[in-house]
Amino acid sequence: MLKRVFCLIIIAALAALGLAACAGSDGYKALDREKALAAVEKLGVFPAAMQPDDAMLESVYGLDVSLIKDRLIGVPLMNVHASMYWLLLAEDEDAAAALDIQMEAYFKSYQELWDSYLPEQAKLVRERLKARYETEEGVWLLYIISSDNEAVRQAVEGALE
Repeated sequence: MLKRVFCLIIIAALAALGLAACAGSDGYKALDREKALAAVEKLGVFPAAMQPDDAMLESVYGLDVSLIKDRLIGVPLMNVHASMYWLLLAEDEDAAAALDIQMEAYFKSYQELWDSYLPEQAKLVRERLKARYETEEGVWLLYIISSDNEAVRQAVEGALE
């Protein structure tokens, strides 16, 4: 009898672990890219944002594009404002960690640029928001520099399924 109860407990624990693995550790399956983009654009805090191509990501931002499985990026066309957002999908934890190091290196130089140029924009860079979301697709890294980081974070989280 005790053996049977023990087996049932093990089976229940394995089933719970299997369900948790299917949903990602944050409980998300995926990010709806179109919904996220529409919600972020609706906020209007990223004027004249562009999506950099692979060559620009490597040469200007210092990113290894082979680590990026998918992305949604809005960077300023001209250096008159610091506002930008980055949603980067990494395949796994190792890729996410490497991308985070690269992004932090970029933000350090970006901070130095704005410190000597426009102090009010430098403050936005210093107060940037960073978040991560584990999904079945991989690990989404979110970086936000804006006048309303929390609203952007909520808009992105509203697009997680």
